[in-house]
Amino acid sequence: MLDARPDIWKHLDYFTTPLNDDSDVDLIVSLHQQRLLPEEKRIEFVEVIRAAAADEADVSFLENSALGGLLTESEREIILADVKEHVLGDLDRHVERVRKLWDRDYNPDDHFAQFKSSVEIFAKAISSEDEIFAIRNRVNTSIRSAVWSMESEYVPNDTTATPTQQSVAKADSLEELFRDVDG
Repeated sequence: MLDARPDIWKHLDYFTTPLNDDSDVDLIVSLHQQRLLPEEKRIEFVEVIRAAAADEADVSFLENSALGGLLTESEREIILADVKEHVLGDLDRHVERVRKLWDRDYNPDDHFAQFKSSVEIFAKAISSEDEIFAIRNRVNTSIRSAVWSMESEYVPNDTTATPTQQSVAKADSLEELFRDVDG
């Protein structure tokens, strides 16, 4: 297939994050597993994994063993070192990056869930128990600060309002409907 369609490689130049959700990544992983991925392309993709992890806190290579299998142990360690410096070492910048992606129609409390989970996964992969605790505190503090500032911009959607109780007339009509079943 690759000999007949060399243009396929051109479609594998751009990937979306999280990498786990990109179907082109599945193709790269499959080619690697079948030993059809040229080393040059594998090395290029390792840079994609590194950039996604360090720039966007994408934990896909840790969550997906097949994706992580593209990496040598040395490459994995280099990526984790970048994550330690550029994600865990700069949590405020990442919280602000995630904050900018927020749509003010959505509850700000829920907006950081994926990022918080990613930080937790990275912290467990890199840090000691004491460091994990400190990282949790730093990310929670930074997120709380961001959420606090976002709440003033939050515009709840009318469809998410709490349902109101049925009217008495409707409740009575339901009782009438099922009266013969009880008796």
